[in-house]
Order: sequence, then structure tokens, then C-alpha cells
Amino acid sequence: MRAPSQSRLSPARTAASEVYSAVLIVAITLALSGAAYSLASFHVNPVPVYSTSSFSVYANPSFLHIEVNSSAPTTPAELRIDNASSLEGFLALSSVGYRTTSTICSSGETTFFSVSAGPGTISVSGSGNSWIDGIEESTANVQRGWHEVVLAGGSGCMVNLPGGIQVSGPSPSSSPVPMESFSSRSFLFLVPYYSSGHVATIVFDGGTQVLGF
Repeated sequence: MRAPSQSRLSPARTAASEVYSAVLIVAITLALSGAAYSLASFHVNPVPVYSTSSFSVYANPSFLHIEVNSSAPTTPAELRIDNASSLEGFLALSSVGYRTTSTICSSGETTFFSVSAGPGTISVSGSGNSWIDGIEESTANVQRGWHEVVLAGGSGCMVNLPGGIQVSGPSPSSSPVPMESFSSRSFLFLVPYYSSGHVATIVFDGGTQVLGF
């Protein structure tokens, strides 16, 4: 008596089945990898959205107040005014326009920059007028953060920070980007000017803001 015959796949059908299985596994793997990459990109690298407002205080010099708020942590990298860039030094305003300098004060010019300090007292020594965080004064009690200092028509200037730190030029405690900030999302820039017709460009690591004044 003959045993019942067993069903077998042909070699061609077996090979096709194996290829189909391999293709299905690769497709599933790529789909899962793509989903994981999309989720990682969404959560790790949010794109900041910036909100900017400004107003002027008219004096001699006048001051443009620029407030920038970001939806995500960001870092100011540069302030450009016309053709002068903080990447090249401290910004300075004279009767002929803006330029950069390696010193924090100069006779006949208004320089503006920021220092990292606090909590404690910031004091400015030397001749000329000084503003700390937008207020005309030579001494101010501050919280920890970045604080903008403006020096007009001075010479022999020194900015004294808590802990006995002194700033008279480029240093780890100073930045040529003039700003006041206590967080990584909110910034205030104070820009002195004598006349209108200028363009300020603030470059962040996540975008650029441009204002005319």
C-alpha cells in the first residue's frame, strides 16, 4: 500500500517566498527606523519661533529698546548695525555712525556691550556717562545674568563686577553682544543712536531678526 504523498513547494516558489519575507522584514525595519528618527528630531531639535517688539527713548543719545522672546532656548550670536558687527569687537557709536573697537570706552564715542555678573553690585569707574541695563547710573545691584553696559564719552573706564572681577576690554566676563538676559528665551537689547536710517540685525543660533530704526 502506497503512503499518502506529501505536498511540496517547488524550488521556484520556495525561493520567491524567501525573497518576499526578506523584503517584508527590510520594509518594516526601515519604517520603524524612520518613525524613531522623526520622533527624535521632533523632540530634540525644536525650531525657535521669535517674537520681537521695540520702542525708542529720545535723549542724547537716543536709545532703541529691542525685546526678543523665543519659544525655545536660544543664544544670541551677533548684533550687526549697518556695517558694524559685534563679531569684530565692541560696538561704538560716533557722530559719523557705527564701528567696532577693542576697548570698552573711548572719548567722543558711545560704546555698548554686556557683562556676565550677579547677584551683587556692578559699578563703573572712569570719566563720562554710564548706563546699566538701560538706567543712567554708575552703580547697580543686579541678579545673576547678562547685563548691558553703555559708556558715553569716557576714558580710563573699568567695569567692576561681584567677586572682584574687573572688565576693561575683552574677557570671559564680557560679550560684544549688548544684551540683558536672565534666561535662554528672553533678551533685551539697548542700541544708542543719534539719527534714523539704520538697520539692526540680531543673529541667533536658530534664526535672525531685522529691524530698521
